[in-house]
Amino acid sequence: MFRCTRVGFILAGLWMGLAAGLPVSAQQEAKIEDPSLVLATFREGQVTYQEYFNSIRYRYNEIYGTKPNYPPHEQLIREYAMCKILSASTQLEPTRTILAKSLRWDLWLFECKEAYTRLSEEVFYPNTEPSSEQAKNYYAEHLLNLTPAKEFSFRSIFLDTTRCSDEACHTEKEENAREIHSALQARITSPTGAISLDDFLSVASEKTGLSTAEFGLRGPFPVGEINPDLERAAWALEPGQISSAVKTRTGLHIIRLETKTTGEPPTFEEKEKEIRSRLRTTEISRRRRSFRDAYAAEDRMVILPEGMKALIQWATAPAEVKDTTLAIAGDFSVSVLDYLHYVRSFSRDQIPDKDQTAEQIEKIHRDSLRNYIMERDLLRQQAVLMGMTHDATYTSRIETGKTWMLGKKCFVMMVGNRIRRVPPPTDEEVRAHYQKNISKYLDPAKYQIREIAIQPRSATNPYQTEIAYRESEVTALKALEEIKAGSSEEKVVQKYSSGEEAHTGGVTGYLLEGIRYSHGIWQELLHAQAGQWLPSTFRHRGQVMAIKLESLIPAKQKTVEECWDAISDELLGIKRGEIVRQLEQDLTRQAGLKLEDENIRKLPPLSEWVR
Repeated sequence: MFRCTRVGFILAGLWMGLAAGLPVSAQQEAKIEDPSLVLATFREGQVTYQEYFNSIRYRYNEIYGTKPNYPPHEQLIREYAMCKILSASTQLEPTRTILAKSLRWDLWLFECKEAYTRLSEEVFYPNTEPSSEQAKNYYAEHLLNLTPAKEFSFRSIFLDTTRCSDEACHTEKEENAREIHSALQARITSPTGAISLDDFLSVASEKTGLSTAEFGLRGPFPVGEINPDLERAAWALEPGQISSAVKTRTGLHIIRLETKTTGEPPTFEEKEKEIRSRLRTTEISRRRRSFRDAYAAEDRMVILPEGMKALIQWATAPAEVKDTTLAIAGDFSVSVLDYLHYVRSFSRDQIPDKDQTAEQIEKIHRDSLRNYIMERDLLRQQAVLMGMTHDATYTSRIETGKTWMLGKKCFVMMVGNRIRRVPPPTDEEVRAHYQKNISKYLDPAKYQIREIAIQPRSATNPYQTEIAYRESEVTALKALEEIKAGSSEEKVVQKYSSGEEAHTGGVTGYLLEGIRYSHGIWQELLHAQAGQWLPSTFRHRGQVMAIKLESLIPAKQKTVEECWDAISDELLGIKRGEIVRQLEQDLTRQAGLKLEDENIRKLPPLSEWVR
């Protein structure tokens, strides 16, 4: 979902946008046919196509995180319009001044990032298309690295024969393999003889009773790494094709080939697009380094000794520190207290501490000043000198970002003022909510487990790894037989098991359902009786395990007194959500906000902008 609660969205949206920024390539791909197209109107203004596009660009990371369930255009337009209404409100003039001061570093960072984006668009990215001669020279010089290894990957349906004690068992497994192979063949409709992955997994799961997750991708394997019989069978296939049953020491394998590379050198035409991309990236990186060396070198950064001394002193006696200039970069300077505001905003783990030495504080904050403040501002200054911060592109982006930032902060403050006036829930409200939702308030069941965890011997390839797991499973079953024969569980665990808990008999602390073990293991545990060893062994976290449900504390209904605070917080959250919704409705009504539905329908899908 795009938002869990409206309050959560608002608080997160204020800050998440600071690090956001649409990749330049995506900016160029999004076509704005009519930047002045009006998407929403209100009494004091309107939202245009250009403004809305810039707001999406500003919130790129936040919105991208909702993929594939992007919010509708209407919701995003309404949110930006609300910010525009608030940031432009004359009634909020005193508040806007306070907010602008509190957002001082946020606004600065935003301006630096936008200036850097303009440099990327005008200096770093343009004319980076390599010539045909450059691409061909790269191909000749790097052909060895461009040539893929000779390797393949596959999925397989495996029928284990290691536990077959007679010929009848082997015959039965072979018959099963033929049935599975026939069922797979029946699903093939492609003239190439390939079976779709969905059909392969469906048949595999249906015929074996296992989850489709059990038939995961194996490889890629270089030639000569796995069992020769499996390798020959896989190499004889083309991607998507299946083999008949392949017999090995451990059982029968039906293979679906996924990928195969022959190790043949690619042609220039096959690699031209990749080569051109590499050359473009290399050229862009070279231009960036060259620009930084020219305009943001360390010799243009001055950190004043008296400022650093005051910063170090602040760690032990903040009240005695007088504000003084800490660093200068071109026409930009930052004072000690202003820098501390920056650290609190963006790098709380770097706040000077009395437990740090003076050398540690100086090292940390010299690097922070140079890398995160002075270099950024020197690049911003250069963009200003080159006129890139005066064009319409930069101006419109900055205006949109500031509008969003200031409007969101205003909204959060208004919500906070209303929330502070909300009385706590009454006893009657808490008890009524408890009775209505009583099934939510449970102390969950707790499980104590005893485990035998056997570490398989190390192996050099997948075939040997499988053999090692089979050996460990035999050992685990042997351990269970010893316990059934009367041996002490603690001694058997210590004899066979590995890990910290082996020394205390393999008994865990009490666990909640779903903790420590896989879903399959928990499905078995939930149906087990206390004191009972599970009948199967399990592969989990690189070990083979035998598991016993040692003891169980059943789930228990909590009393209303036990969950009083949680219910009170929940009810407050509900009331806060109602306040947010009411405030939105009030602001929308007062401003006369109206969405232009016909124009909104002309917008491209959000996925074309956010990709």
